[in-house]
Amino acid sequence: VLAGAGTYCTAFLTSGPRFQSLGDILALALAEGLVLAVAITVCLPLSTAACNPAITLALWVTRKLELGQALLLGGVQLLGAFL
Repeated sequence: VLAGAGTYCTAFLTSGPRFQSLGDILALALAEGLVLAVAITVCLPLSTAACNPAITLALWVTRKLELGQALLLGGVQLLGAFL
């Protein structure tokens, strides 16, 4: 959320409310996608690319994570959200 909102806020502050052309919207979408790809790549060795608690919960429900690992990852993700 932070990367996506930051991308849109930066675009709005630098070009004003007129960034509604197709090229601007495409550039914003590509920037947000690139940030997400980098975040997943960085998180992959540490936490199975679960960058938020919803993904951790989904991995636990589908039995790809054990309960202890899911609780640890979810707790650390929530702690990181508040810091």
